[in-house]
Amino acid sequence: MFDLPSLLERLVQSNLDVVVGLLNGYLLGTADVSSPARLRPFVDIAAIKDVEPYTALAADAALAAIAMWSFYRLMWTHAAPNRYAVQLMLPRFLLAIVLINYAPPLFQAAVDVNNALCDAVRPLGGPWDFRSLMGFADSALSFNSLGAALVVSAALFLGYVVLGFAYVVRYALLVVLAITAPIAALMFVLPETHKYARDWASLFIATLFMQPLQLLVLAVGFQLEKGGSFPIRHLFALATIYIALKVPGALHSSSTAGSRAESTAKRYATKAMKALARA
Repeated sequence: MFDLPSLLERLVQSNLDVVVGLLNGYLLGTADVSSPARLRPFVDIAAIKDVEPYTALAADAALAAIAMWSFYRLMWTHAAPNRYAVQLMLPRFLLAIVLINYAPPLFQAAVDVNNALCDAVRPLGGPWDFRSLMGFADSALSFNSLGAALVVSAALFLGYVVLGFAYVVRYALLVVLAITAPIAALMFVLPETHKYARDWASLFIATLFMQPLQLLVLAVGFQLEKGGSFPIRHLFALATIYIALKVPGALHSSSTAGSRAESTAKRYATKAMKALARA
C-alpha cells in the first residue's frame, strides 16, 4: 500500500543533511566556506584572489587613460562643462585610486561589519537547530493522517530548501561583486558612468546586509516556534521564512529610493548654487 507520509519522511530525512549543511554553512555568517573552520576571510576565496588582481590592473589602466582624456579635454576645450571641472574631477580620481587598489581589504571590512551584526543577532534565536524544526517524528507520523501535519512539515522543509539555495546564490553574487569592485570604483569617476557605480553599491548593500536582517526575522520565528504546539509552531516558522525571503527586495527598494533622493537633492542644490551665483 502506498504510504505518502512515510515516503515524504524518507525524502526529508535523506536530504536533511544537505539542507542543514547549506543553512549552517551559508546562512549564519559570511566567510570562505572552503575553509574547514570557516576562519579565513571572505576575500581569501580562490576565485577572488585569482581574478580580482586582473580587474584591478585593468581598472588602473583605464583610470590613467580617463585622466589623460579628461585633462586634455579641459586644456583644449574652450567651453568645458562644469561637471568636468578640476575641483570636481580631482577628488574623484584620488578616491578611485584608493578604492581600486585597496578593494579587497575594504570589501572585507564591510563583510566583517556584517558578521559582527550576525553575531549580535544569532543569540536571540537560541540554538539554531534546523534539524529539530524539520523533523517528521513529532509531527506527521504522530497524526497518522495526510492532514495539516503533513502539509505544514513538507512546506517547512521546502521553505528551508529555498532559503538555503538563496544563500548559495548570495555567496556567488558576493564573489562576483568582490571581483568587480575595482571596476565599480572606476565607474564612479565620470559623470556618464556614475549611475553604474551607484547600481553596484545598491546591489552590494542589499546582498551583504540582508543576512543580519533575515537572521533577526528567523530568530523571532525560532522563539515563536518554541512556545507553540504543532502545527501552529511550524506555521510561525513558515511565516518567518516568507518574511525573510522578502528582505532583499525591501533592502534593494530602500537603496534605490535613497539613490534617487540623493540625485534629486544634488540637482536642486546645483540649481540653487547657480541661482546664488547669478544673484
